Amino acid sequence: MKKWVALLISCVSLITGVLIYFTQRDVLSPVLYYLKGSLPVSFTNQLQEVSAFLNLPGWVIHAAPDGLWMFALCLAIWVIWDLKRSRKGMRWFIASGSVGILFEFAQAFDRIPGVFDWKDLVAMILGAFLSIFFTIKS
Repeated sequence: MKKWVALLISCVSLITGVLIYFTQRDVLSPVLYYLKGSLPVSFTNQLQEVSAFLNLPGWVIHAAPDGLWMFALCLAIWVIWDLKRSRKGMRWFIASGSVGILFEFAQAFDRIPGVFDWKDLVAMILGAFLSIFFTIKS
């Protein structure tokens, strides 16, 4: 049962990050651009109108989606490993966290599109480490 709850939390975290990015940001990644194009225009307009009333702080708009997707990814990794801190699970956790952090640094050196931001990096590290609270020592 705990695995299903963790998986649900992971999905909700990912969807929340996507919704923040989708409704609050002007620049869209290719994936979100495709998603926005595939949804009915009336639906996307309603999302934009609702989000205009939220008046979210800048760190939520810019850094929280990175932390949320990292949390979702790391928690999903732990679910795969039965929420147990094993050597193999820890390797996958480190690998997945490292990929996100490397992507952020790749932006700093213009290797991939985007803008490097220390707040994004901190949010991703926090998201990764928060996922550890769902694990059980084995």
